[in-house]
Amino acid sequence: MYVDSYLEMFTTLFGWLFYNNLWYVLKDTGLLLLPFIGIVLDHLINYKNGVEAGDAEDLATKGVMSELIIATFIIMFCGVPYMNFQATEVVFTPPAMDDSFLLSSYHVNSLESTFGTSGSFENHPIEVNVPVFWWGVHNISVGVTHSVMAGVPPTLDLRKYIESLNRLTVKDPEIRKEVGAFRRDCYTKALSKYNDDKPFETGPYVASVGAILLLQGEEDPYWMGSNVFINTPGYYDSLRAETSVDGFLFSALRDKEWDVADPNKPVNGRPFCDNWWSNTPDGLRKKIIDENDWIETLSATIESALSMADRQDLLAQVALNQTVGSYAPRGYDFAYSNTSPNDGVVSKYAKMGAKKLIAVTAVTKERIAHEIDVTILLNAAPILQAFLLMLVVIFIPFVLFLSKYSISAVLAVAWALFSFRFLTACWMYAWWLDQNIIAALYPSSGDITTGALVSPSAMNSSQDLLYLLSYLYIVIPLMFTIVTGWAGYNVIRGLGASTMMGGLSSAGGKGANGAMNAAKQAIAKKGK
Repeated sequence: MYVDSYLEMFTTLFGWLFYNNLWYVLKDTGLLLLPFIGIVLDHLINYKNGVEAGDAEDLATKGVMSELIIATFIIMFCGVPYMNFQATEVVFTPPAMDDSFLLSSYHVNSLESTFGTSGSFENHPIEVNVPVFWWGVHNISVGVTHSVMAGVPPTLDLRKYIESLNRLTVKDPEIRKEVGAFRRDCYTKALSKYNDDKPFETGPYVASVGAILLLQGEEDPYWMGSNVFINTPGYYDSLRAETSVDGFLFSALRDKEWDVADPNKPVNGRPFCDNWWSNTPDGLRKKIIDENDWIETLSATIESALSMADRQDLLAQVALNQTVGSYAPRGYDFAYSNTSPNDGVVSKYAKMGAKKLIAVTAVTKERIAHEIDVTILLNAAPILQAFLLMLVVIFIPFVLFLSKYSISAVLAVAWALFSFRFLTACWMYAWWLDQNIIAALYPSSGDITTGALVSPSAMNSSQDLLYLLSYLYIVIPLMFTIVTGWAGYNVIRGLGASTMMGGLSSAGGKGANGAMNAAKQAIAKKGK
């Protein structure tokens, strides 16, 4: 028995457990017999009022026998839970994020979730019994739904990547402290020198700087991992940390401030800024990426055309842009650019940073609220589906009992179970449309991450469209529910009406024949 979520494994087991409890309560109290009495009385009353007394008993007997036989079959196949299955037969297979991943199936004893532990559905039944008809309805519904989903072309989860980018920040206090130190000791000095020297206009490195700006963009010098500062002599290769940095051991060739023979020399030294940023095991960029390694996996899949270095640069830049940092200036920072704190480059960019922070906060407020709404919707959908299916299963005995074991009621419940199950396919269609339209918005590899770097305000049109696309997860299931609900209602109503009209037409036909015979007899007597 396959299900569509970890939670549904438990709601399925408990749903049928509660079904069994309710069914046997109705059975042991004798309430299951009341509909049979109702069927007999209903036919006696209806046929007694509709035809002559001479034919009422015969018609009532035939009608009641047919309905009693149908009710008996419904109880046997749709009511009595005698088909046994084990809890470990309820299986969930999570969808793979990539075609290269191997799919693994889970049951209640082999979970990758907290359901079934620490008091959450912990006392689930080991085995339950199910009526054979509902067993078939469940398996047919799951089979149809999963077959439809299997026909949907594969695509990448771009929305998840976008939402992950928008939540990307530097959270570790120690790393944020190191970011502040790097900004103070390296980036501020390099940026001041860049604005003073203008190497893109004059000097020996015009060509190389121009090539970097052409490849990386004009905004490259305005973030800490600037390729201009890393690859141009006189910038990060000449600047060093003002204090020792963890992970960069003392080097006699580099750290000449301390005597090699000094027993009090530090364990860690002062690295050059290019090594401080780019070093593979202990560099600042690597630390930022390692803190958010989950998004690097997504980036490697979605933006595979980019090199690893370019992907890491983009992700680090996004994380830094969305992290509110602190700046601790020193006197030499201002002296370096021959300016005062009030009108210098540092002051200028500090003000620009403050304005940017205010703008980012204001513009992204609605975006964040919307992302939370979409995330809640996507996470809540399978939970709501599992609960709806469980509730329908629990109350099947009441539906059968109150409908006097009618075929139309059985079909209505079967259609409800199928419709709730097929919501999974509806969400799959919505997800597929969502990802493909997002892919059209960002056609080239790197566009999504680069778009997050530009500015939240520059992404307004895309964000508006993303906001509208999120309603697909509501509109498509709603359309399916309306269309299929209307069709199912008419089919079931037509079936009930035809059954009723069939009985009444038969009774009416015999009643009319009886009336005609009586009239003929009266005319014959009058003629005599």
